[in-house]
Amino acid sequence: MLPAMETAVATQILHLDDNTADAAVFHEVVAASGWDAQVHHAIVPSQATLFLNRIGDYARAPQADLVVVDLHLRASDGRQFIEMLAKHPDFKDLPSAVLSGALTRGDRARCKALGVPCFEKPLSIDGYGPIIAALRKRARR
Repeated sequence: MLPAMETAVATQILHLDDNTADAAVFHEVVAASGWDAQVHHAIVPSQATLFLNRIGDYARAPQADLVVVDLHLRASDGRQFIEMLAKHPDFKDLPSAVLSGALTRGDRARCKALGVPCFEKPLSIDGYGPIIAALRKRARR
């Protein structure tokens, strides 16, 4: 009798970005890269937190393998969210990364101190290749 084959499960990415156009581009480049990944989009940190904790509408959400955060959110601060992830006992081992526009030296220093890689959003879709490759290496699967 042959052993049962495991079903491959796509990498689950939670993407926190309040710019829906940027989120659509991210989703598109992940899909075009050939990465077997499912991108879940949150607009505000509270929505992302509900997803990660599987609360309310997200009770059946998959476990995230990677969280990608934009630091420059209009209604709140992505910096506080990335710090919460790095320090929270339930999320400190969850791989995360920053993908944001116009990163300052302070942003880069803060990310480095938290052990979180940070990437600037490229000006063209072609610039996403190295970023997606680095995110693939960082994800749990």
